Amino acid sequence: MEVRNNSNMSFQARVPKVARDVLKNEAINYGGKTMRALRNKISEVSTWGSRDSVIDLSYFDRANGTISFAEPFDLVLSNPSAKLADEVVLSAGKKSVFQNFMALTENDIVSAERELNANTAPKSVDLFV
Repeated sequence: MEVRNNSNMSFQARVPKVARDVLKNEAINYGGKTMRALRNKISEVSTWGSRDSVIDLSYFDRANGTISFAEPFDLVLSNPSAKLADEVVLSAGKKSVFQNFMALTENDIVSAERELNANTAPKSVDLFV
């Protein structure tokens, strides 16, 4: 099976390469049609949300307060412009990170961005107005 990396894709809600690789590795276990579905889902997600938003992996298990150095527990949405190092969990309660990603909706991204928005710093502040 050949897996191609389309590095020229432009994401709105960005999915970093590490997250895409984890998702692809899980998708391989489900078969070829699933790889196509994942590519389609990544393209779909690219039209949602702000380009400052990042959909990434979370290695922190909130249920028992532990950190994994091997397997991610959830997906999170973050924004590098946030005042605090905030992130919002994007979990649909599925068994795997792949299943959670495939269950994402535009409303999930928009709602998570709204939640982060309270902690987002303005791009620039003009003090001499």
